[in-house]
Amino acid sequence: MYKKIKSYEKWLNSQLEDPSCDFERLLQLHESFIKWIQNERLVHLIVTLFTGIGLLFSVYLLVSEDSFFSGMLMVLLGALFGIYIIHYFRLENTVQRWYITYLEIWKRLK
Repeated sequence: MYKKIKSYEKWLNSQLEDPSCDFERLLQLHESFIKWIQNERLVHLIVTLFTGIGLLFSVYLLVSEDSFFSGMLMVLLGALFGIYIIHYFRLENTVQRWYITYLEIWKRLK
């Protein structure tokens, strides 16, 4: 996904530097990309929340039963939760950058 985002941002920046660019069309395209990434962000937020709930449940299991299975489950879910947090953080930063770019395109139209 990051390759797609970086590729799109590179293309978008080249379009912003082009004075003959159709900014109205670019604004519509960028708006559709923002909607796409907002959906991705929502899905990953939901997955991250459920992974966090699973992690808390595995901690509870480890404390109450102290078994090898619950310890392995906690380690696995902890690693997965950390990866999802990093991924969600990157998605959130991308959306914030794209909002700024959207406003920049909008200002060029006016």
